[in-house]
Amino acid sequence: MLMESHVPRADSRFVPEAARFAEALETDTSKAAVALREHRNPDWGRVEEALHAWEDAVGNGSPFLRREAT
Repeated sequence: MLMESHVPRADSRFVPEAARFAEALETDTSKAAVALREHRNPDWGRVEEALHAWEDAVGNGSPFLRREAT
């Protein structure tokens, strides 16, 4: 799995949904690593929920958000 981060510009507004998505991604990535080592399927439910909440907050179906978050 490869993840690339983009640091927001200094003048960017705070987006609470993005912070929740980042937190869910960090937590679930750690859990996924353990699951894979134990030959189990990772659970990305929390990440999916956070992504959908973020999409709803910025206007459902944002192509930029979906492309970057996926």
